Formats: sequence, structure tokens, C-alpha cells
Amino acid sequence: MILPVVARFALLPTAIFWLALLPAIAAAESPISVREAHRKLADGEMILLDIRSPAEWKETGVAEGAWPVTMHSRQFGEKLGRIVSSFPDKTIGLICAVGGRSGHVWEILNEGGIKNFADLPEGMMGSDAGLGWLGTGLPVVPVEKALESLPQFLSE
Repeated sequence: MILPVVARFALLPTAIFWLALLPAIAAAESPISVREAHRKLADGEMILLDIRSPAEWKETGVAEGAWPVTMHSRQFGEKLGRIVSSFPDKTIGLICAVGGRSGHVWEILNEGGIKNFADLPEGMMGSDAGLGWLGTGLPVVPVEKALESLPQFLSE
């Protein structure tokens, strides 16, 4: 079940990632709105990952409470694995600029049977799915502050 995911998603190459994700097989989260994600984040029900590039974080800031974990890093898969293994009972939201990258990552994980992830298809900038985090007026913080909030195991 996991092997087709490995073959399709070269950005997630480490065995540690896949082993850590095995317990995460549960009911799939449907794509959710930025408002719902904001509520879940505030209530401690969700971890939100901003998977955009560092240049994008610098340009717009990062959703308040989100962890900047770029999908453009070679360590992306390993970091996802660490997050899942550290927080097995939490929904992990994925946000990018307009929902394309987060949707792609969510689809690959979901097809591989990894179900505790949720896509925010509105993204930060808005899309056909809605106004987005910024357009809705939800709070953002400078990337430096967001990076300071990362758990130690993601800062390495």
C-alpha cells in the first residue's frame, strides 16, 4: 500500500517517514476551509503546515500558529514523519499559496492510505475554493516568528 506512494512522490524518500506514518491510517479528512482550519488550530485540534517556499513566507507572512515546513526541502518527508509520529491523534492541515501544492501532497498521502492530513484548497492567497487565509483576514505573523515556534525536532 505504501510502495506506490513512494514511487509517485520523490520528495518523500526516507524510510523513517513511511514507518512513522503507518499508525496514521484513519478516516480521511475532507478538504477544509481556512476558517475551519483557523478554528481547529485555535482549539488545539490541528497542526497547520505552511508548505510554501521560504520566499513566499517572507513575502506574505505565515498563518498565525502554522509551522513553516517547506515541501521544497530534501528533509520534507522526514519532517512529516516526525510530525505524524509525535502527534498521531492530530489532524495535520496543509496550506500553500492557492491550493495546488497542498492538494497534490494531500492526494498522494491519501491515495497511499495516510489519512490524518487535511487540505486547505483556498490557500493563503485564495482560489476557486474561497478567499484564502489572507483574503479572509485571518491573522499572520512574520516568518521569523513562525520559525521560532517550530518544535526543536523540526528546527534541526
